[in-house]
Amino acid sequence: MKLRLKALTLFAVFIGCLGIFQVGFAAASTQFEQGHEAVIKGYLSQKDLDVYKEEYDRDFLEVPYGDYAVHNANDLVMLDLWDYGPQGYDLSRPVTLRDGILMTSKIFGYTPNSPTVTPHPFINVPGDLDGQVGYLYEKGILSATPDNTLPLDKTLSLKTYIVMVLKGLGYMEGTDFSTADMMEFEHFVISHNINTYGIRNDTAILAELIKTSWSAIESRPKEGGKRLIERLVELGIVEKERADLFETFLFHRMFPNHPDQTAQVMWKYSRQYDNVYISNYRSGPAPISKSYAWPGQDVELDNAGFIRIGTQDPSLNAQEVLKNILKDLEVPDYHIDKCMASYAEDGKCEYFEYLKRVYNIYTTSTYIHMGIYLDFEK
Repeated sequence: MKLRLKALTLFAVFIGCLGIFQVGFAAASTQFEQGHEAVIKGYLSQKDLDVYKEEYDRDFLEVPYGDYAVHNANDLVMLDLWDYGPQGYDLSRPVTLRDGILMTSKIFGYTPNSPTVTPHPFINVPGDLDGQVGYLYEKGILSATPDNTLPLDKTLSLKTYIVMVLKGLGYMEGTDFSTADMMEFEHFVISHNINTYGIRNDTAILAELIKTSWSAIESRPKEGGKRLIERLVELGIVEKERADLFETFLFHRMFPNHPDQTAQVMWKYSRQYDNVYISNYRSGPAPISKSYAWPGQDVELDNAGFIRIGTQDPSLNAQEVLKNILKDLEVPDYHIDKCMASYAEDGKCEYFEYLKRVYNIYTTSTYIHMGIYLDFEK
């Protein structure tokens, strides 16, 4: 009996691992296709694509990082925001302050043609780093030191690099955040959508800098407005065509199976508002499956996702966002009015059976939750 239970357990583990492998392989396949498209458009070389595939083919049980770091690295190469060396990505190597300077200066807009900046006070900076250091010093990302030197070849912690990134985004250490309490600092970083994996280690590896830099270009500066990647386009650092392709790639990674109008609406609002979150169930069934009667249709719907609209930010009118989403989903105004009235009274929309593509709407203490079918147009 014990042997039978052990065999069943091992079989279940195998099936679970197989499922994870299949999902991961499907995601990689999508991104390899995107990489090929970038080669066709001239934003990656064939060598870049080959290196990307080689890096992904490494045994991830033997390296201290996951496949996301590889995908993020390829994105940064495509956007011309990172250059790998003759050893390939080399994502597991420890990084130094020199690496941090090169990467932060790149993602925050430095180019060799950047205007002359105020001279920096550091006396040990070599000529090939002089422009980057001056640029970061002027922006407040690097601060003066007692002996006017920088430990350029000293290993860098991810915590230190994240502080540099936050300063680049306009946050002030000691005013907006503090590193004294590690738990509070981590919470601040996470709340601003910056990678924290590896933040407690004394020495960062390149994969962690890549993931942090990738999350930074997707973040908005302190004053709000456009994402960093959009600002880099405006500054002429990133070509608009590259950024547009990157945006298209992100959408199709999120919705590889159902990039229909419903998915486009979900994507639109998640990109427009930081407090609107989306997810989908592309690798499994929806939480509800029913025959959906809509004029002229009677189909079985079993692929779904959700939108969560944060209600804690006073600058965001969550109910107005909800109403606009329903309009973009082509719900008639009459049904929207009935739904909103029901929601205002009970905190949920009991009228959802009349809402095209929507299977439920309800509220919690922090969110308005919308369940949405993704395959309505199949």
